[in-house]
Order: sequence, then structure tokens, then C-alpha cells
Amino acid sequence: MTISAREHTIRPRRIRSLTAPLTVTLRFAPTMTLSTDYDDGRPWLRRIISFAVVLGVLGGAAYAAYYFGFRDDSPAKTAATISEATVTKGQIVSSLTTTGTAASTLTTKLTFQASGQVKTIGVVVGDKVTAGQELARLDDRDASRKLESSRSSLTVAQIKLQQLLDPPKAADVASAQQSVASAVGQLTSAEANLDKATRGPSSSDALAADAAVTTAQNSLGSANAQVDTSWNSLISAQRSYCLLAAILTDVCYAQDIPLSDLKIAALTAELRNPPGSTAQGTAIISGINSLFAANNGYSNAKNGVVTAQNNIETAKAKKQALYDPPTTSDLAQLNASVTTAQAGLVTAHARLDQVNAGATPAEIALQSESVKQSRISLQQQQDAYDSLVLRAPYSGTVGAVAINVGDQVGTSTAAVTLTNPEGVRVDLTVSESDLNSIKQGQYGIATFDSLAGNFYLLKITGVSSTPTVTQGVVTYPVQAQILRGADLAANAAGLQQVAAAFTSLGAGTTRPTGAAAGQQGGTGTVPAGGVQGGAGAQGGAQRTPGAAAAGRTPGAGGPGAAGAGLLASIANAPLPSPGMTASVTVVLSVTQDALLLPTTAIKRSGRTSVVSLKLPDGTFEQRTVTTGGTDTKNTSVLTGLVEGDVVQIGGTTSAATAGRTPTAAAAGARQPTPAGGVR
Repeated sequence: MTISAREHTIRPRRIRSLTAPLTVTLRFAPTMTLSTDYDDGRPWLRRIISFAVVLGVLGGAAYAAYYFGFRDDSPAKTAATISEATVTKGQIVSSLTTTGTAASTLTTKLTFQASGQVKTIGVVVGDKVTAGQELARLDDRDASRKLESSRSSLTVAQIKLQQLLDPPKAADVASAQQSVASAVGQLTSAEANLDKATRGPSSSDALAADAAVTTAQNSLGSANAQVDTSWNSLISAQRSYCLLAAILTDVCYAQDIPLSDLKIAALTAELRNPPGSTAQGTAIISGINSLFAANNGYSNAKNGVVTAQNNIETAKAKKQALYDPPTTSDLAQLNASVTTAQAGLVTAHARLDQVNAGATPAEIALQSESVKQSRISLQQQQDAYDSLVLRAPYSGTVGAVAINVGDQVGTSTAAVTLTNPEGVRVDLTVSESDLNSIKQGQYGIATFDSLAGNFYLLKITGVSSTPTVTQGVVTYPVQAQILRGADLAANAAGLQQVAAAFTSLGAGTTRPTGAAAGQQGGTGTVPAGGVQGGAGAQGGAQRTPGAAAAGRTPGAGGPGAAGAGLLASIANAPLPSPGMTASVTVVLSVTQDALLLPTTAIKRSGRTSVVSLKLPDGTFEQRTVTTGGTDTKNTSVLTGLVEGDVVQIGGTTSAATAGRTPTAAAAGARQPTPAGGVR
């Protein structure tokens, strides 16, 4: 194939800063021959190759014509500009955004401490109860009786102990003295009997014995005389009765007296039903009663004679005993009586001494131990009684009641479920990549969709290193406490350090957005939880808005005032119910007075970070820096730069902005103000 070419001159209008025309001469050989002789016998392949070569040559010629003849390369349109940023000081906050679930910090399934039948139930689901309030009770009749018995036993033991401790009573002393006197009398009598038996009778004893015999004999004579008198009275009574009787009975004969039992029975029958008229009956009754009295008098007189005879024999025996020597057994008995009387006197004196001295230490100790045992027994019965009552161990809300009146329950029966409404935590799940950045003691903010407009301060209380794997995703459980009341006061110092960070995260305040960011008139509420950051649960760190954020003492109009307002609103926010889903932002770190640069100004050179630093003469040099925390726009610089340094941000702008100070819009990123805000 043969291509014919000619010389062609291209004159471009301008090339950059050149003013003279530039002549480009393309020279082609008058004749260029492409040899396409192939010996493989495939003419279609040769045609394809030849066509491709021609297209390549024509394409190169067309591009050269455009570049040198038609492209507008005037200086005004090709001038490159460089965006710059100044190193400033400000606050940078690193945070972690994730989700969690509200849970009660204290939920208890209450059980009875004893078995029995449910007697009463005093609460229902949802009731608020106070610590110690009775929730339910088992049948306590038997336990009540045992408790009362133990209480009575303790009272008796205490009374006995008090009696031992009290001084002796006058009645007790008098009784003991009387016992001594009685013992003295018994001993005197026993000694006198022994003395009398050993030395024989005295003259007075002999005279007394003779007098006793004489008296007994005289009594016998009197008894015999009484027999004669009573016999005459009996005969007279018999005659009087027989004269009154209309019909003679068997008692009217001499041999009928004294009356036999048979005669007495017959007269008793007649006494019940007297014969004759009323007057006769009355006279007969009187006669029978007189006959009975006379018969009894005669019988008593006869018995008196027998008694008098016995007394004579006794008196004679005693008189004889005075002169008879005592036998060995008599002496032994008399001596034993003396010994017994002496022992009784010793015992009586000891008792008197004891009464006067009071109880001994041993007696007091023994009775004190009895009181102690009674008190222990009472406490055991009290515990047994109390175990029948189910009480709230703390103030809370009844979550469930699993028993009914009449149920038979045991110590393992979960009767009532109680939760503490003031103790609510948030259970978080953290990815393995974020585990090392979250630690106990860090603070955060939580919001709940069901409690819109409310913010809750959190404190990380537990971070578990035990992973949980769900469908191949590894997470780690983290627990956070919702700070309320006294907890807020206890954590006041720590919360004050991150108050501005909470403001920058958008909780309970507004901050500038868009082009007005950093200006006093800026508006736009940032959603709770901060600006959403990178992939997964990791959120970007946020900076405190405006120049006043860093280092300002909380006051009216500043972020500090917003933080104080946040704490006030949190104190009155309703607590979430267990199970509610929370959006949580945890403040990982807060760096004050950090040197800040737009993140786009920092480049990587191997494993080091570098920036393009502007020198005083306007040139730039590469400077190695050490970086710290970062957010979605800025990065803190630890070493390598100082405040006020100017660094280059890569990129170009149009000629319309040439010679001006680059803006955030021109540079493709916002630049920080001297206080770390956004300009």
C-alpha cells in the first residue's frame, strides 16, 4: 500500500507565553511503501493489519492539528492557582456513634422464704412500691401462735432474772426468819426428848403422870354416871311415845331399848306416815324424834365409858414408861430426831443468809443464759413468721405477679418481679475495630425515638472482652449508665470537661451550618448524635462550632451555657423503659488547643505524614508532621508545625479567582478559623 504525503505547516494562535508564531513542519516521505507481503497465504489478515496502520497514522495527525491549531492556551486560561490553609488552634472531639437498648439495672424475681398457701396479694402489675412494703403473705396462723408462745417464754425468763437482780423483799426475809425459828423449836424439842429418855423422869413428870391416871379414872366415873342418866332419859322418851301412839308398836317393851337398827327403821317409816289425826300425827312425830335423841344420848354415854377406860390405860402406860429405861432403838430414834432438827436449823439459817445476800453470780448467769436462749427462740419464730411475708427489698415498680390467692408455693416459686425504675442503663454493641477506643469512664449522649426531644447523659461502666458472634458478625457488649440525680452531681467534674463536646455533638443546642458556619447569626439544628461518620458504627469526631468554643468559660450565649441548659433538661427528662432503642454517641477524646489543619492538606509519604509548608519567600517545602485525632474535615497536628503556619492544599482554581485568597469553595474544603471553627 502506498501513502503519498506533502509538507504541512501548522500555525497555532498562542502557546502559553510565547509571542512569536511557531512553525511545525511535518515531513512525510514522498513515497512510503508498506510491505504487506506475507507468505502464510491468508490475504484477509494482511488487509486488517494495513487498515489498522492507516487509522493510527491519521489519528496522530488529527490530534496534532487540534493541539497546535485549535486549543485555547491563552495565559489567562491556563494559569494554575494553589489553595492554602493556615494552622490554627481549636478543639477537636473524637466520638463513636452506635445504637443500644435500654435495660433496667436492677430487676429481681422475688420468692418467699418459706413454703405455704398464699393468703393475700397486695399489688398488681404496674404498682409503684416502696422499700419494705408488703407485697404478698402466706397463711400465718400456726406461725403466729408459735411466735406468741416464744414471746411469753421470754417474758417469764426476764421476770425471773429481774427477781434475782432485785433486792430481797421484806416478806421473803420474814419467811426465812420464821423458818429459822421453827427449826430452833424442833431442835429444842428433840434434845429435850433425848435428855428425858437418858436421865429418867423428874418429880414433876411423876406427879403429872399420877395426875393423868387419876384424871382418867375420874373421867370413867363421870362416863358411867352419864350412862345411867341417859338410860333414864331413854326410858322416859319411850314411855312418852308409847302413850301417844294409837296402836302399840314393838318399841314399847323394856327389851326394845336401846333401839336396834330394825326398830329405828320401823320408827322412821312411821315418822314419814304418822297414824291418826293431824294433831295425833304431830304428837307422834315429836315423840319419835325425842326417842331417837334419847337413844343417841345413851349410845354416846356408853362410848364415853369406853373412851374413859382407854384413857386410864394410856395414862398408866405413860406413867410406867417414865420409870422404864429407853431401848436402844428408842435412843437411836431420839438421836436421829436431834440430828435432823440440827440440819433443818442449818438449812434455815442458810436460806435466811441467801435471802439477805440476794442471788449468787452463778444463779444470775444461769438465768441470764435462759433469757438469751428464750430471746434466740423468739427471734427464730419471728424470722419464721416474717418469712411468710413477701416484702419489696427496694423501691420500684411491679413488673409481674405470678401467684394467686390459695396457691401452694415453695421457696423456689418466683412470686413477684420487681424492677427499679430509677436504675436504667443502655446496653451497647461495639465492633471489634472500635473495641480498643472505648473505655470505662467515657461519657456520651443517648436519644430515643420514642422520647423525642430528650437527651440522656451516659457513662461507660463496663466493656466486655468476650465477643458475641451473630451471623458471622463479631461484636462486644458494652454497658453505659444513664446519669441521674446524685450520679450527675458525682460526675460533675468529668461532665464539665466534655460539656463543650456535647454542645458540638448537637445535644440540646443549635450550631451554624452551611455558608453561615462560624457566624453568630448561623442557624440549623444538628441532629442528636452528631454528624454521621464513616462506615459501620464509627462516627466522625466533631469540632466545637465557632471561635468561642475553645477555652471559653460557660456563660450566657456560649456553648458552655448550652451545656448547662443540657444538664438542666436531662435532670427532668423521663427515663426510658427497658427495651427502647437508643442512638448513642460516645465522646472518645476531647483535645483542647489542638493545632488544626484541613485533612486534605496532609499527604502520606510511605508511613509518614507530610504537608507542603509555605516559606517566607513564597516557596513551598515538604515538612514531616505527626498527627493526632481527626474528624471528617480537620486533623490535629502534634509536631512539625506551629500556629500560623501556612500549608498548601492540593488542587487548582479558575482564572477568575487567581490572585485572591482561596476560599473553602475554591479549595474543595472548608478552612478553619483561628479558634478552630469553620469559615
